[in-house]
Amino acid sequence: MRASGPRYARMAIPLDLAELSLADPALAQAAALWDPAGAPIVLVTVVGPGPHASGLSGEAQDAALQALADDARARFGVPFQVAVLREHDPAATGDEALERCFAAHDIDLVVMRSHAPAFSDHWLPAHGRWLATHSARSLLLLR
Repeated sequence: MRASGPRYARMAIPLDLAELSLADPALAQAAALWDPAGAPIVLVTVVGPGPHASGLSGEAQDAALQALADDARARFGVPFQVAVLREHDPAATGDEALERCFAAHDIDLVVMRSHAPAFSDHWLPAHGRWLATHSARSLLLLR
């Protein structure tokens, strides 16, 4: 899938390590919008020091995200790079960590999958909601 509209040179896709999949619509959409003269698309995740819901820890987290990046490059023909952000309390500082990462990579567009609203969103708002209202980047939310 290739878009005929605007292209973006610097994109990022925030991902949850517990849900890494080539079927994530954010990967295909970002690949379609990517400018071939641009930088690799950054796959980014935020993790804490303790056990992760994915069952991965330490270097295995980096390896899992890199494996997805390698598989996505093979499928979509687009370069990907990874960033694993380690935060002491990801629930409290994850959104700000993502924004710092986006600034460091001078990201034009953040592409991410949304989730169906849940009762827990009243206490822990979704990352997409926070980014849409606080980030200086353009944001494309996909269902």
